[in-house]
Amino acid sequence: MHIAIVDCYTDEPAGLGVPPYLGTYPRYVAGVALAHGHTPHYLTIDDLRLKTIGKPKRSTVTRIDTLNTTRPPEETDKTLRKAHIIVVIAGIHTPGKYLSAKPGSPGEAAKHLEPYRGIKILGGPATHGTSQMGGRRAKTLIEGFDLISLGDLEAVVDQFLSSQLSLDGVDPTTRRDYGALKEWAVRGATIVKQHPCYGKNLVCEVETGRGCVTSCFRGACSFCVEPKLYPTVEHREQRSIHEEVWSLVAQGVEHLRLGRQACFYSYKHILDGDKPKPSPEEIEKLLKPISVKTNVHIKTLHIDNVNPSMVAENQEEAKKITKLLVQHCSPGNVAAFGVESFDPRVIKANNLGTQPEQVLEACRTICLYGKLRGENGMPTLLPGINLILGLKNETKQTLDINLEWLKKLLEENIWLRRINIRKLAIFPGTGAEKFGTRYLRKNVKYYYSWKKLVRSEIDHPMLKRILPHGTKLKNVFLEIHRGNTTYGRQPGTYPIIVGINGCLPLKTWQNVVITEHGERSVTGVPC
Repeated sequence: MHIAIVDCYTDEPAGLGVPPYLGTYPRYVAGVALAHGHTPHYLTIDDLRLKTIGKPKRSTVTRIDTLNTTRPPEETDKTLRKAHIIVVIAGIHTPGKYLSAKPGSPGEAAKHLEPYRGIKILGGPATHGTSQMGGRRAKTLIEGFDLISLGDLEAVVDQFLSSQLSLDGVDPTTRRDYGALKEWAVRGATIVKQHPCYGKNLVCEVETGRGCVTSCFRGACSFCVEPKLYPTVEHREQRSIHEEVWSLVAQGVEHLRLGRQACFYSYKHILDGDKPKPSPEEIEKLLKPISVKTNVHIKTLHIDNVNPSMVAENQEEAKKITKLLVQHCSPGNVAAFGVESFDPRVIKANNLGTQPEQVLEACRTICLYGKLRGENGMPTLLPGINLILGLKNETKQTLDINLEWLKKLLEENIWLRRINIRKLAIFPGTGAEKFGTRYLRKNVKYYYSWKKLVRSEIDHPMLKRILPHGTKLKNVFLEIHRGNTTYGRQPGTYPIIVGINGCLPLKTWQNVVITEHGERSVTGVPC
């Protein structure tokens, strides 16, 4: 039996699956299909678009909506016609700007798939609401599917296949445990060869756990869907993670991100009384066997989210973990701090839990060891900061407070790899559902000018420190053209965008010397 997996791409607080990143959902579903003896076919929303609109006209601007195709349109049609089951994966919970891909929505996918008779299953973050951009309530109305997975997609598909394709025999809220996932994750690694970025700059997200440790002790942040989706914290065993990594490497994957967690420093935490405490010993067991220092086939090993209060409140353990990350991971790594706001009133009203002084202390800890420049030209490990606009109790003064604290970080010579500013996206079941867009509507008139200040007064001088004039960045992958400029990035987590004058060949690697600095990107020349 043939199972088509249509990837519309996903972006959520604890997971990224927008090209060149391949998330966990498609691989897990492929693993389930293979475990049942069926054949999985990986397609992208770009394949569906190209089949409908045809080949785009030649242009000096790369069309990112059809860039990530896996096969010619006629092959896409053939694959979908022979598919007994079509699994659509979609959902944007943390909307951003994407250099070389355009995520699709369930509605878009359903429209493209109308002519095909296969049983259509929808999974991914979209089943709990999706928001292609912040500043509004998430869309929850979904039509055009025979089955909508509200639990773990791979478990729902497994149950559906086990029930002889009976929709009545499926509980759409079904969950899996890490015991079941172990086989599916390893088997599903083979699907990577069908990804459009395979053999190039493909980055595979590897799950380390789910659920938010902090929310279990003090409650959820007002905006976050993670505790709602995964109220119980689960940590995946190191051996299971390693086996999946080895299976991905065996398929030719070179770039990995240990993601799918709310806080990497909380992996397999211990309890100190009634408070969670990091475990450097468990993290060393995780990192050492897959270290880039001893595994020549792993070129990129990065992490994602880190809770700054976990770092600030546990300095001894946090310093050990930071040194482990510097030792075993590749340069260009980023610990993304979910700060969201520096305003004490906003912090309290939204149950954010991290005070400004703690953010400062956590940044100091990361930079103490992470500023060291690696062989690819990037510092080994830097903090990043996430800020959300439109949270409860936000005022114009909130923006001033945020800028003031960012200036303090700059004055202390703290290096921030990036400051991610987004408008609140409101999802059902979160605290933000109660106050909605009230503060967004009230303060939106201030956002544009404030963001310009952050970009010019913080980001621009920060980039000059992190990547001084003359810095050599190795292995920049060239992804798109915009006019007479070629843009590329190194593989990894939150990589810096590099612009090069001229239309260089895309999908090639280039070493670049930095010559100019923008607010969020740099300009370089080939070397």
